[in-house]
Formats: sequence, C-alpha cells, structure tokens
Amino acid sequence: MKVQSFETAIPVYYAWFLNETQSQQLMQMGQKFFRLCLEKFRDLLRYLKNEGTLLYSYIAVLFKEMDL
Repeated sequence: MKVQSFETAIPVYYAWFLNETQSQQLMQMGQKFFRLCLEKFRDLLRYLKNEGTLLYSYIAVLFKEMDL
C-alpha cells in the first residue's frame, strides 16, 4: 500500500532562556530539593555514595559542595 499524500510536519521548539541570576536561583532550588530527597530517603544517599555506582563520579562534586 502506497501513501498517496503527506502531511506537512512543522517542528515547534520551546526554549527557556535564563539570565545568570535566574540560572543560579534554579541551581540553588534544585540542590535544595536534592538535599531534601537525600534527607528523606537515606537509602538513596547510601546508594549514591557508593563509589561503584555510575552516578558517583557525576555527583561526587555536588556532595562536596552540599557537605554530604
């Protein structure tokens, strides 16, 4: 079965452009939420601190910054 007609697809892009202050506020909010999650879910904290996990190298710096 052959397609007789094609529907034109128009891509739509949405973007969120932040200035430096907004970027810092967003990062601080994310770190605050992450810290809250780690405080509430202690098993998650232990798992993420395990150097054998793939995430360890990515979040080790964050742990130092957050004093965890």
